[in-house]
Amino acid sequence: MVTSEPINCLTAEDVPMVFRWQGVLYEVTGVIRSWFADDEWWNSCYFADSKYWLVEVKNSTGRYELRHDPDGRWWILRDRAVASTAA
Repeated sequence: MVTSEPINCLTAEDVPMVFRWQGVLYEVTGVIRSWFADDEWWNSCYFADSKYWLVEVKNSTGRYELRHDPDGRWWILRDRAVASTAA
């Protein structure tokens, strides 16, 4: 099961640039890929019609998967936040 948590995200032309998660500010340095969840099997679940972003951030060696839902809210998919950040 994928666990998501709401985040605050600033964008430029609908691309995530900076987000805050668990009190930490992350600056996006690169988009690895993005995709839109509109496949038929998504239609019955909470994640339908969402845009996804796999991003790299400054000062981290990992990647983060972000979701932008149709209501305009941003989420981080916690089980897929694979960054190893210093405390």
